Formats: sequence, structure tokens, C-alpha cells
Amino acid sequence: MNRILILGNGMLGTEVARFFSDRPHVWSGGHNFCDIRDLDSVCDLVARLSPDAIINCAAKTNVDACEDDIEEAIDVNAYGPMNAAFAAKGAGIPLVHISTDYVFDGTASDPYTEADTPNPVSAYGESKLEGERRAAATYPQTCILRVGWLYGEFGHSAVDWIVEGLRQGALPPLFVDQVGTPTSTYYVAQAIGLALEKGLSGLFHVAPMGHCSRMKMGETIRDAVCKERPAFPVGRLATAKLKAARPAFSALCGDAFRAATGAEEMNRTWKSLLLDYLPV
Repeated sequence: MNRILILGNGMLGTEVARFFSDRPHVWSGGHNFCDIRDLDSVCDLVARLSPDAIINCAAKTNVDACEDDIEEAIDVNAYGPMNAAFAAKGAGIPLVHISTDYVFDGTASDPYTEADTPNPVSAYGESKLEGERRAAATYPQTCILRVGWLYGEFGHSAVDWIVEGLRQGALPPLFVDQVGTPTSTYYVAQAIGLALEKGLSGLFHVAPMGHCSRMKMGETIRDAVCKERPAFPVGRLATAKLKAARPAFSALCGDAFRAATGAEEMNRTWKSLLLDYLPV
């Protein structure tokens, strides 16, 4: 595939654009490039550029802000994927759509698989789940990839926040009761490339192996970047005063995607990916 259209230019979208930068034609951008909420905007862009594939990374991802503006969350996270699916179906090209671990309620004790029933606990999670459903209903050949706890070079994530706190001597409190799978945007970009290469459709979880608490993630970062071992203040999701609820356990099992692709680069642990990313 030589003509790739990437919707969204946030932390993940920018990484994906870099990953595909060796292709002859790659287009990417945010709201000013294409208003994913508007079907005509998406269809007109696809008609004009004639891409070989669409990758939808566009989303309203601020979990608390989604509680403040549920209508916008639905427009971007639910109608947006539906519009992308409609345009992809009309052009007869693949669509890879990115979703989230926050479609789950966090009551599990083992990593979620694709067979587990979603039950979001926030407006963000609800809007993203609705986006999955609308995209799949509009274009069954859509490939939906759920990811979680992203960090990467082109954004400011929890990983960067922790590193900054360590450098400034202002250690942030970290939750001991929130568990997930830290995942680099580069790992997800690789997965998107594999999904297109293998012609995958349907729902997959993209996650490295293993999972950890926010506290364990912070301690792993500290041990890699600091000579000393300062202790982080203990935080608890259960008692935190947050506008939007978060799932206490949202680790994803990526085994089905690893089996579908057979790609060695997907056989990474969250810790090895994180250590590769850190400035050491």
C-alpha cells in the first residue's frame, strides 16, 4: 500500500505518520485537515486523495473533558468512526480504527480478551464503544484495534509526567489499585502496519505481554532513570476525586493479534518496551 490516509495528529496519529513515512504518499492531520464529525468532509477527502487505506486515530481522549461535553465526545468518538467507515466502504479500501481499554468496567482480574463483554464506566468509554459498533455496522471489514495506557514521543503521557516529577524532585502520587498494560505508540504503529499487511478485519486487542499497576510502572521508570530510589506517595483510584470514573483493571490480552499476525515484533513485554523508550 503506497497511499495512506491517517485521520488524527495527536500522540498516536503523529507516530503512525512517521511509521508510514517511507511510503510514496502519506497524508495526515487533525481537525483542520479533516473534520471527522462531518461525513461530507471525510468522503470528499477520500475522493480527492484516493488512498489505499484509512487509519483512524482521531479521537477526543481527555477522559474528564468527555464528561463535560458528552455531545462532542459522541460526535468525535462515535459518529467520526462511522463516517470513516462509510468513506472506506464507498472507496472499497481497508479501515483500521483505534479504540480503547476503557470500554471495560475494570472488574476483571485477568487481562480482557476480545470475547469479554464491554461495560464502560465513563462518557469517554461509552463514546468509544459506540464508535466501534457504528464502524463495524457500517463497514464489517473494519479492523478495530483496542489499545491502552499509551505513551510516546509525540505527546505528554503518564510516563512523561512521572519522568518530569523524578527530575524535579516532585514525586507524583501513583495509584496502587489501577492496573493496565503500558503500551508505546510505536508498538501500536507496528501493529497497524501488520493489520494492513495481513488484511485483518474484526476486533483485536493490541497490547504487549504482562500488566502492572501505576505504582509499578512508576517504580520501573524510577529504577531506570534515577541513581537513587525515592518512594512515590501512594495513591488510590478507589478514593481519588476524579470527574470521570476509570476502570481499576483494564489490562488487555494481545494473544489473538499475535496469533493472527505471527509477527515477532509483537512478542514484547510492557517492561521491555518502556525501558526502550526511557531517556537513559
